[in-house]
Amino acid sequence: QLVYQPWKLHHFIAAIPLYDVLFTTKPFEVDAYRQRGARTLHLVHQSYDDQRIGPRVLTAEQRARLGAEVSFIGQYTPHYAQLLRVAVGTGARTRLWGPNWRRRLWRLPALRGCFEGDGVWGDDYVLALNAADIALCFLSKRYPETTTTRTFEIPGCGTFMLAERTEAHRALFEEDREAAFFVDRAELADKIRHYLRHPEERRRIAAAGLERSRRSGYGDRARMAALLAKARAVPAPG
Repeated sequence: QLVYQPWKLHHFIAAIPLYDVLFTTKPFEVDAYRQRGARTLHLVHQSYDDQRIGPRVLTAEQRARLGAEVSFIGQYTPHYAQLLRVAVGTGARTRLWGPNWRRRLWRLPALRGCFEGDGVWGDDYVLALNAADIALCFLSKRYPETTTTRTFEIPGCGTFMLAERTEAHRALFEEDREAAFFVDRAELADKIRHYLRHPEERRRIAAAGLERSRRSGYGDRARMAALLAKARAVPAPG
């Protein structure tokens, strides 16, 4: 089924057969679109705003305010909390921003010291990603995600990404050359410790991830150009 079906999307869902071409970033929704009569459907990846997101030279004030050895930006889920406890348990200086954490910290004592606020917005979001030695990329378990927006935003900043290992992630970035991946809590802890101990290796991978993002067209402008080319290739109706 389509994951997002609030009443606001009722008309969109009903109109699916009327569109000449549709795009979705969610592989788990492809069958649902087709069952609802999608005429031409393309599965595509997300992208990052390459006019806003990119490497920054940080001031001392910005680094002090937003910098960390390990950072995570995202909403609370039990899965994310489990993984963040692992990060904190390595002894790494960890910082966390995101909604719905504050009211749960009473039962997450390990995370109280790293929680920085309900979000980090605007230019500070880009600065916070730039200021991390390691930026964590977790995937929702509410839906069978294989990538997320931060899959593209973290490398797009030239920051080292440590993400959950999926086939999609491994296709987008060469493992241990353009990004690093983990499959369980033990590997997450090992990778954090390893890459904090080896800063030159970490910086080399981060630089390669940025270059891959640019070369492979993971920015919004290249992605939109590719989508428009696909849309133009669809034969005109009748």
